[in-house]
Amino acid sequence: MITYQVKTYITTTIVANGFPIGKFVQNRLDTYEEPQREGTKKGDRIGFSKKKYLATLMMLFNTTQDCIAKTIGVSYGLLRKWNTEAEFKKIVEAHCREFAKTLNDTASNDVQYYSKLLRQCITKNQG
Repeated sequence: MITYQVKTYITTTIVANGFPIGKFVQNRLDTYEEPQREGTKKGDRIGFSKKKYLATLMMLFNTTQDCIAKTIGVSYGLLRKWNTEAEFKKIVEAHCREFAKTLNDTASNDVQYYSKLLRQCITKNQG
């Protein structure tokens, strides 16, 4: 279970300050459903715990693994171990691609919006 402290940190520090990466992380974390062991055969992979999934998201930040480990409440050694796993790296890379696309789409929409406002302003001033 993700601690209240981590959830509060993400919400108040990153999302509240309007950082797009904070909104991205919060959205992904809110929609992630942690897999359950029940009904899964012994030895089969069950997916990432919520903490491990949060670690993949926190890797998007320009911070140290030690800081990430402390923030999510796991040991530095465990985070280092996760970071050597192919599936973990694959998910981090997918998050990077998804965030880059989100940021690009947002910037594109902003440019279109402000271009439209500018054209309207010019038209009003000419007429």
